[in-house]
Amino acid sequence: AVKADAGPAFDITTVKEPWVDSPEITAYGKKFFNTNCAMCHGNEGKGDGPAGAALNPKPRNFVEGKWTQGEGIIAHYKVLQHGIPGSSMAAFAHFKPADRWAVLHYIESITNNKSKDDPAKVAEFAKTAQ
Repeated sequence: AVKADAGPAFDITTVKEPWVDSPEITAYGKKFFNTNCAMCHGNEGKGDGPAGAALNPKPRNFVEGKWTQGEGIIAHYKVLQHGIPGSSMAAFAHFKPADRWAVLHYIESITNNKSKDDPAKVAEFAKTAQ
């Protein structure tokens, strides 16, 4: 049996507006999450990763979505940029902006507390966010 060609691999660097969700961006975000976030936040985003067990406060349970730094994808982006002072959540400003958007789309796909941010405001923010 010959495998069908899956086509070119998804390349986040070619996405012009990574703040706009798509199935491809969310799938990429899940892979990025598994590599960079799951150690603390857990494979399912429930805040139960092996490295998070000793942390106080515990890592955020994204599924539950009890946000402490503001609701919505813009607030979450700022957490990735700046971290959360007084917690173990470090700044991840070294992640490329497109990677940050992708992981946030994945988190948005699993949380029960969805962002209510206006897409126009997200786009406006994204154009100035680094």
